[in-house]
Amino acid sequence: MNSQFGPALIALFAVILLVIPVSAVNTGINIIGQGGEVFIGEEGLDITRCTVNATRLAWFGSGTSPSVDVPDYILDIGDPGSFYVSPSIFTDRKGLWYQWSGSPPAGSPAFNVIDPFLETGIISQGTGNTVSYGDVPQGDFLNFYISSNMGTVSARPGYDPSKDGIFSIKVTSPDGIIYTALYQNSTYTIPLTGVSVNSTYVTWMPSPPPYNEMGWNTGITDPSGTLLYKPGIYEVTVETDLNGMKDNYRDPDRMEYMGKTVAYPQPVTIGSDTISITVSKTSVVRGNQFSVTLMGMPGTVYIVWVENTGHMTGGLPQDQPPTLLPSQSGLRSDPASGPYQFGGYQFQGGGGRTVQEDVPSSPANGTIYYGRVSLSTTGSRTIQWQTNSGTKDRIYTIRVERGPPGPNGLPDIFSTLTKYSTAEVDVVIEKGAVTISAEGDQSSPVSWEVAPDAVSETTSVPATSLPTTLPPTPQEITNSPSPTQFPATSPIPSPAIGLDFWLALTGIVVVAFLVIHRS
Repeated sequence: MNSQFGPALIALFAVILLVIPVSAVNTGINIIGQGGEVFIGEEGLDITRCTVNATRLAWFGSGTSPSVDVPDYILDIGDPGSFYVSPSIFTDRKGLWYQWSGSPPAGSPAFNVIDPFLETGIISQGTGNTVSYGDVPQGDFLNFYISSNMGTVSARPGYDPSKDGIFSIKVTSPDGIIYTALYQNSTYTIPLTGVSVNSTYVTWMPSPPPYNEMGWNTGITDPSGTLLYKPGIYEVTVETDLNGMKDNYRDPDRMEYMGKTVAYPQPVTIGSDTISITVSKTSVVRGNQFSVTLMGMPGTVYIVWVENTGHMTGGLPQDQPPTLLPSQSGLRSDPASGPYQFGGYQFQGGGGRTVQEDVPSSPANGTIYYGRVSLSTTGSRTIQWQTNSGTKDRIYTIRVERGPPGPNGLPDIFSTLTKYSTAEVDVVIEKGAVTISAEGDQSSPVSWEVAPDAVSETTSVPATSLPTTLPPTPQEITNSPSPTQFPATSPIPSPAIGLDFWLALTGIVVVAFLVIHRS
């Protein structure tokens, strides 16, 4: 008997499954209470609490009343356990939808259709300021904010913030790696997915103060000391796929809907907050130019100046430090008449003194001895300095620095900084004396002043012309590679040579006489 009814029972159950409506599984974010908010693009919503016994919904446009008017649009509900907020229907019909029985007045509000929006940004935990499109030093703790109207999802029946968070933060490294969690310290990572939002503005982690050591630790290293997050540009965005809306709700080009289901990406540059400075010449003859090259975090700004020269007059003969060449790329100076935004910077270790007070006050109120330097996109900048006949010969220190402003709040470009970054380099300015002497010559050197700007940066030869050849000294002749050739015999015989000649001649005559005599 079982063999007879078994196939029939199986077929019967299959038919029952086909005719019973299939409702979406309740997840805690798809159950909508009566009058609750739904978002364009959501699917699989359980709106049974919204519709009660109604089988149709009505929407009333501007200027019409649900109490007395005929609706502008009537929609058959279909399965209230699996409702789709279709963009093709609801994009132009946002707002309240009502239960509809077929004639006015309309029933109770069923739900409220909302067009979603989604934004994000990056926050420095050290200052609480937004650093999107900005630069932060390696080691800063970063946070993210989410601004959206979808926080009302947290009020849906059955919502559990521990598992029903609808937002995912995407952090992409310079190498294209997408992180699912970020390190706060060596033993603790913070997930970037399942972020729960219950208002129009929330932060990923508690925002400062005093949480300046919570969030994304950009300076974390592995056991070998290697940075886990290398310097470079990182991109941060937030997205949601609330009940399938990311795929369902697309922009007119069928791309992800930026600003609605995906937040516009926010870049931030993480760099090593260190600066180095090198000089083109460690020793410069007065009257010549030299340059310093800064290397640091791309786009970062610094103050550069001739350190500890405030005791110099800048006006008396040879009592002036090197000055900045004007009109350089990446260099800005304060106006001579003020205000002194950059010169007002109270540098580290200065006891409250400003940069302007650390340089001579003359000329131009000292503005030619300092300036604001902006590093290029590659993190470098070369700045030219000049000397002249009024430059005092001594060792100078060129200093570059950025750090938190002092009590005067200057410059405001440093308002977000909490740490100092400093570097300096020395350069020797010489008098310009030139010595002309051969080896062993102890005569006094010949000296003269070099005319201002008479020589280009690439040479330290004075502008005054020298002879192309100099008269040779006796030492130079003695050491000539081609020694002087003397005659093999002297045309004037010495007395010793003359005596030998006559003795030999006398001997020859005697021998000849004896031979003839014997014959």
